[in-house]
Amino acid sequence: MAERDTQQALDAAIGHHNAGRLRQAETIYRQVLAGQPNHPVALHLLGVIAQQAGQSGPAVELIAKALEIAPDYAEAHNNLGNIQRQLGQHEDALAGFRRAVALAPDHPETHTNIGLVLQDLGQLEAAAESHGKAIALAPDYAEAHNNLGNALLALDRLGEARDSYQKAIAHRPDIAEMHNNLGNVLWRLGQLDEAAASYRRAIDLRPDYAEAHRNLAMTLRRQGRPEDAAAHFRQAIAHGADDGETHYSLGNLLREMAQLEAAADCYRQAIARRPDHAESHNQLGMTLQEFGQFDEAVACYETALQLNPGFGAAHHNLGALRTFVAGDARIDHMQELVDDPATAEADAAPLLFALGKAYGDLGQHGRSFDCFLRGNRLKRGTVEYDGAELADTVARLRATFDGELFERFAGAGCPSDLPIFVVGMPRSGTTLVEQIIASHPAVHGAGELPYLIWLGRKLPTWLAAGRAIPEDERAIWRDLGEEYLAALRAHAPSMAHITDKLPNNFLRIGLIQMILPNATIVHCQRSPMDTCLSCFTLLFSEGQPFSYDLAELGHFYRQYEALMSHWRTVLPGRFLDLRYEDLLSDLEGQARRLIDHCGLAWDDRCLNFHQTERTVRTASLAQVRQPIYTSSRGRWRRYEHHLGPLIDALGPSADVA
Repeated sequence: MAERDTQQALDAAIGHHNAGRLRQAETIYRQVLAGQPNHPVALHLLGVIAQQAGQSGPAVELIAKALEIAPDYAEAHNNLGNIQRQLGQHEDALAGFRRAVALAPDHPETHTNIGLVLQDLGQLEAAAESHGKAIALAPDYAEAHNNLGNALLALDRLGEARDSYQKAIAHRPDIAEMHNNLGNVLWRLGQLDEAAASYRRAIDLRPDYAEAHRNLAMTLRRQGRPEDAAAHFRQAIAHGADDGETHYSLGNLLREMAQLEAAADCYRQAIARRPDHAESHNQLGMTLQEFGQFDEAVACYETALQLNPGFGAAHHNLGALRTFVAGDARIDHMQELVDDPATAEADAAPLLFALGKAYGDLGQHGRSFDCFLRGNRLKRGTVEYDGAELADTVARLRATFDGELFERFAGAGCPSDLPIFVVGMPRSGTTLVEQIIASHPAVHGAGELPYLIWLGRKLPTWLAAGRAIPEDERAIWRDLGEEYLAALRAHAPSMAHITDKLPNNFLRIGLIQMILPNATIVHCQRSPMDTCLSCFTLLFSEGQPFSYDLAELGHFYRQYEALMSHWRTVLPGRFLDLRYEDLLSDLEGQARRLIDHCGLAWDDRCLNFHQTERTVRTASLAQVRQPIYTSSRGRWRRYEHHLGPLIDALGPSADVA
């Protein structure tokens, strides 16, 4: 083939190639090579087609042959580097890119490719510099701006990363990945509304973009929009993110939504895809435990520990289901893990709580408390508790929800009597009380529900600021009540009553009165010292940041006490105060009083609450499946000489006489 004919053929082939007509391009490249087997351009471009077809081996051979013939072929060095990077041959790729840029220093794509392989190698500052060189050569090079954003995000230079992504989008607003990346940095910056908008734009451009669906789901979950979040997790799975991580994340969300059967299915799906994921086995165990399937839960925890022998959460969960006895090898194993400096703090804290229980079971209360104290200190370092903020919140609640407000908006809320709220300090007997109520055939026990928390985020700014509530906002109370009821009814559509026993809803009694004035409220009380000690010796699965310091526990209790006193004053007779100690000493009398307060006819099944089969989502789930026991009464006295900071913080409320 004459040189002129060869060039015309190559021009035609490149036209097909650029248009995506790879078969036609390949045919012409091979025709050129049939006449000129060592033609570097045809070899190189045929190698590019091989790579586009997923044939990395032939691609490398063809391009390497082209470079043997034409070692100064910059574009071939660049494309070979791209293939080597995809194959994980980072050093070879970097050498090829650097050779290409030496031959063609004004080629911006090669500079950003150097940046990409440097990112792979963890050399982030150098990567950012290379992307910057590409942008200096081509200011409108959207991909280089995007790649620079990725490097800056990895460097935690969030503001600069956001600016780079925005510049990339300004030049190429049609690239879904860039909108997704912008969403990621906005999420990290805490700008959740803007992040969600970016993810939605990415999905608009690519409806099957699984990663953007998953990222949007995580954002919506954080915004308190669980139903929407679950829908996008499912979209992510449908569009290809059918992996262990996504099923695991959806399972965690469904657990939070109290959809436990669906959550268990998700964990099983996660395990099927990642059998070595100890966290999925642990979460499945926790879910099965809530169903009362203790043997199956133990098997899950033991599997998790086989996969990760130092997994603190699994040790803690397993320990909660057993009574330790002298000579138990697990105690020595956990102690060795705690004493090992290599044990991560995330594992050390639950291990210490598990050891605290173990030594307590053995009657070694000094050693037990030392473990609890160390575990609480570790946990306190990972959570934030602002006592001043709590005091301000309680003051604003008392100022906003006063008697005049309830009179002015009387009748504004939803009139349904479906909900039964069980509130109080954590560890005050709320689980036992709910179990008694839920043993009645007219009641479904839904456990600890987050719905009032999510609704609270929707309240207008005038409420958060503690300002006077305008009369024209009257409709909001009924709307919020209806929204709560819709979520609640989904748990048991045919039941006359459904319980919500999130203890900290004592903060929201005013809100309950405004949106659901006919709902039943039961307030559980217990000895302040026993309540606070029980909190301190328990590693909560989430929340309760006040519980990891004795003085802060006492401060929280005093604020709780003050707020409950306020509710009694402005809503006299609105709720039932029920003491845990009274239940222990007079179960039938107090249970009848409780059921009567709920407006229900007495049913003997309420006395056999431990036989009721239902899901229980609390640290007390093992206890409520047993008859009443009194061993926890006065438990604080076993640790009395360690509890000075708590006694001081409680003041007269401690009642330690």
